[in-house]
Amino acid sequence: MKQTAIINIYNFIRKSHEEPSRFIQDDFDTIRKQIQLVRQYGLPATYALKYDALTDPRYQKLLREETAPQDEISAWWEITRELCEKAGVRFRGQVTEEFDERVNSAYCIGYEPEERKRLVDAYMDTFFSVFGRYPKSIGSWVLDTVTLEYAAERYGITAAATCRDQIGTDGFTLWGGWPNGVYFPSRRNENLPAQNPANQLPVPVFRLLGPDPIYNFEQNLRPDLYGMVFTLEPAWLTGRDEQWIRWMFDTITKEDSLGIGYAQVGQENNFLWENIGPGLLPQLNLVERLAKEGLARVETMAASGEWFRKKYRITPPMTWQASRDWNAAHNLSAQWYASCCYRVGFLGEEGRLRVRDFFLYRDEYLSRYRRHAMTNAKSTFDALPLLFPQLWAGQDEPRPFIRLLGADGAEPEGRIRFYAASETEARAELTDPATGALLARFSMLPDRLVLEGESDLVFDRLPVFRAAEGRCVEMMHEGFAYRFTVETGTLTRAGADGLRIAPEGGKICLLLADAPLTESMFTAQYLKDPAPLDSVQTQWTESGAVPPFTPRLDPPECVFPAGTEASITLTAWQEGVLRYTTDGTLPDEHSPVYTGPIPLQKDTTLCARLFLADGRVSEPVCAHYQFVLTEMELQSPTRFDPRTVFSAGGIQGLLDPRRGSCDYLCGQWLGTLENLDVTGLLPEETEVESIGLGFLSHHRSGIVFPEYIELFTGPDPEHLTRKDTLHLPCAPCAREIARQDFVFPVNETLRCFRLVAHRYAKMPQWCAYKGVPDVFTMADTLLVKPKQA
Repeated sequence: MKQTAIINIYNFIRKSHEEPSRFIQDDFDTIRKQIQLVRQYGLPATYALKYDALTDPRYQKLLREETAPQDEISAWWEITRELCEKAGVRFRGQVTEEFDERVNSAYCIGYEPEERKRLVDAYMDTFFSVFGRYPKSIGSWVLDTVTLEYAAERYGITAAATCRDQIGTDGFTLWGGWPNGVYFPSRRNENLPAQNPANQLPVPVFRLLGPDPIYNFEQNLRPDLYGMVFTLEPAWLTGRDEQWIRWMFDTITKEDSLGIGYAQVGQENNFLWENIGPGLLPQLNLVERLAKEGLARVETMAASGEWFRKKYRITPPMTWQASRDWNAAHNLSAQWYASCCYRVGFLGEEGRLRVRDFFLYRDEYLSRYRRHAMTNAKSTFDALPLLFPQLWAGQDEPRPFIRLLGADGAEPEGRIRFYAASETEARAELTDPATGALLARFSMLPDRLVLEGESDLVFDRLPVFRAAEGRCVEMMHEGFAYRFTVETGTLTRAGADGLRIAPEGGKICLLLADAPLTESMFTAQYLKDPAPLDSVQTQWTESGAVPPFTPRLDPPECVFPAGTEASITLTAWQEGVLRYTTDGTLPDEHSPVYTGPIPLQKDTTLCARLFLADGRVSEPVCAHYQFVLTEMELQSPTRFDPRTVFSAGGIQGLLDPRRGSCDYLCGQWLGTLENLDVTGLLPEETEVESIGLGFLSHHRSGIVFPEYIELFTGPDPEHLTRKDTLHLPCAPCAREIARQDFVFPVNETLRCFRLVAHRYAKMPQWCAYKGVPDVFTMADTLLVKPKQA
């Protein structure tokens, strides 16, 4: 089945990550680099402005002058004190210097419906005064139907964006809604698609962050996945893993799926460029290729929303699936089917096909925030559950599934296949791997689910069960009564402890709507002339005066064994002249031309830039290479972070030649919540000039330079004396993220040394999480330099 695949490059912009807002140069530089990178690829993008950035002349000038004509400037919907003052609304937050991300003050659902409209008026008035028009799209971690309806009717908003499914993250729980992509929301509940045009908002809603179709929805269900993020966000591990990125885009461009495959690429600038760049670059590399091959459309969110509105009358069914796993440790497969009546998620594991997630949609299920502001500190958006394992899995109980059970009481096992049977029907099949015989087939249609085969369908638990009357199963969730009908099949068990349905004539059919769905999903405009909407393609733009891509150094910044010779290679992605310097200054048109590997024999700061024939010059790439002693034994009583990305191979990671970057997820940083205590034993007595250790500071993420460092030296670990103590300033660095080598002069002959880096007991007052006891210390490389002859 030919699927439409859409990619929105969507970067949302905050002037500040804290309240009250203040201008921070690193945040500004981050969005500038995001704009530059997207322009280098010639792709369209959407830039959504929080009110604090909208009102700042520096951000206004940046977006006016450096975005492309095809780009979209839109609204990022977070509430600030200044916006409330303009709207005449009391700001709900306690305005202090503390980091403030509270849902009930920073987001629209913390305000009464009439206040939300005044906030929209105030924002739109400012936006119009800055850009001479109103935005076409609006996005936020959470939105509500009051805001959407008012912004659409009064200001012409045609598209919206909201967060992916997640549980409890930053105070937000969204679960059971549209699994990925785009839908028309119900006027009564922003999390659900409407079942007919009369009840829907004509504002397509897009789900943000590119969730993994397998592992995002395993949240809180597998112990080895706790605390991990599985999305396209370039600031997280999967979002910069090139194998995972290719796999993720395969799920929306190559699977036999129906409907719209969708991915959002981009990140809010507050994560800072050092953490965003490592993922955004490989993502855009692939996005460019997919667009050129015609496998995906890359466009602004407003353009995608307008296309969706013109083509679809109601939300069309979709599937989103992964027939293979990127993670060999689990080897799972998954399929999602969603229509305007329900969503169902299948999980394939060890030859077993199970339903792992199942929710019904009803227009009458009112959002908690439709009529009033939220009254607590955390928000909840949900749907009507038939299977909600994250909520229903007891502490000492196995997670619930909806299973196939044969006459022998065992689950059938076989080969699993997911595919689209038509533009509205999808299938999940289980076949005998030896004979190819059909064991079970689920067919999903917009208003019903059909199971073919001789197996019973068994719900492990159904705590929302209320009654079974004839063929109707009645349930209750949050005081709302709902039901589904067993059109074909026999109920043999029904209750809160589970449900079992036996087939009739080899078939089970569940009607999942209150009445059969008869609405046409296409607009009259589309049915009359589908060609214009079916032939939409990516619109490219010239890169113009945008600087070329930055060249690469190979190897990147690292150390080499003392007394050896090293060489550094330069590569560029574009035709031009590479020039470099070895004294730390920026290369210019008079600097040496790179013609081959650059030899190094001593500590050197190497910088390089690419010069194009049309006069454009890249930003510089710089690295400091050092020559140090690398042969020694290390030991440490410190307990390091158990996560692979922060453990760097244990204490021996301090001898890895690669240096840690300003990206704390680069895999080269050794992290601990204790004092870092390391003892090094050299092979023999050696004249040592200095001993140092590299550290990272990223106080937004709880990573802080040590409070002080002690150096002990001596002939062996049992006979060490304190040589020096280095007290570091208790103050933020000049930049939000900083690396620094802290070095002790030694100038003595020794065989053994010990470094103890003492962490702060609590986060200092200038950190984002001030007063929190979990202070991370992160170190990368021991720098033991011999005395020069």
